[in-house]
Amino acid sequence: MSVMSVMSLSSLSIIIPTIDNLLDKDCASISGNGPPLSADNSLWSLAVYEVWDSVYVYRDLKAMIEYLWEEIDCASFYMDFRKETRQKFEHQRLKVTEGVAMLYMSGEENKAYNLLPMLNILVGSSQKYDDMYSKVCEMYEEIYHRILQLQVDIQVCADKEMEFCDFIKEKKLIQAAMKKFKEIGGIEEEMRILNRLMEGVDIELWE
Repeated sequence: MSVMSVMSLSSLSIIIPTIDNLLDKDCASISGNGPPLSADNSLWSLAVYEVWDSVYVYRDLKAMIEYLWEEIDCASFYMDFRKETRQKFEHQRLKVTEGVAMLYMSGEENKAYNLLPMLNILVGSSQKYDDMYSKVCEMYEEIYHRILQLQVDIQVCADKEMEFCDFIKEKKLIQAAMKKFKEIGGIEEEMRILNRLMEGVDIELWE
């Protein structure tokens, strides 16, 4: 834990973050025998803006935005659409947005405006990433329903031997689509679901 300044008020102890703490860490907290001064459900601590010089706040926000858009671009390149990755980006984007708004409300309008061009780049990277993820989701839904339809077709077929070649052909087409889905960032859990469904197709084919 980084060094922090501690100020005691009777039974209440307030831990004040120093410039050694990056703003993207959960570094602010209140401890002691007394109750907190007020509830704070935001992603930031007002104590940061009450104690830090605005220059340090601006620099950390700038570094956070640069790092986030690089992380998002990297995830787009490697097709990383894992749930934990998406949740991390969503949390950081909310924190950046809230941080810039609080910088503005603290009286540093010019510094907040100076971050807008960088925020526009971040928005562009985020939109590209979200669009790619949407396409992956659409592809998953298409494959999922194709497998279900193949299972239904096999089940209702009166003469499986006569239609067997068509079933095998469709199965191979679906498997090719699944391979492509995995290559473009198919999520591991979704791949497991598709593989389990394909196992059901094999059972229907060979029973």
